[in-house]
Amino acid sequence: MRQFAALMLLLTGCTATPPYAPASAGAASEPAPLWTGRGSAAGRAGIRACLDRERTEGDLPSCRPAPVRGNSEHSSASLDRVSNWVIIDDWESEMKVTLSWLHANGPADDVDVAQRAWEASMLADVSVYMNMYEGGSHVGLVGSIARAEAVMDRVVFLEKLRRQIETE
Repeated sequence: MRQFAALMLLLTGCTATPPYAPASAGAASEPAPLWTGRGSAAGRAGIRACLDRERTEGDLPSCRPAPVRGNSEHSSASLDRVSNWVIIDDWESEMKVTLSWLHANGPADDVDVAQRAWEASMLADVSVYMNMYEGGSHVGLVGSIARAEAVMDRVVFLEKLRRQIETE
């Protein structure tokens, strides 16, 4: 039961409207993910500027910040988890921008299928990491690291797809 509670604490938004779905797809009563609103316009603008520049120059992975891993003497698992929530919120927001562009300019149906499959796989992967620390104080931090890395990797993948469509 603790395993399920910890997973739900981190993944509260897994049943919320996915970033590729129309706004009317989610139920209004579903809770927002814990990281919603943690990011900032400046953070998203920095990511977008880097993605736009590196999509042209070819080094998209360089836009990824390192998630906070809780390995300094001044770390707190809960504060580090919240720092990762900022990364997740900003990058999920930018994923929506890229998905919107792909819907307007690319294979929208294929992108939707792939996005749903990626989300299911990502949530399962995050669970694998979190289950290794069941009941531990670091379970949320581990989950936030796994989700932040997965979201950033996905945005980089989607931006590469965008680059391919732009150059055709």
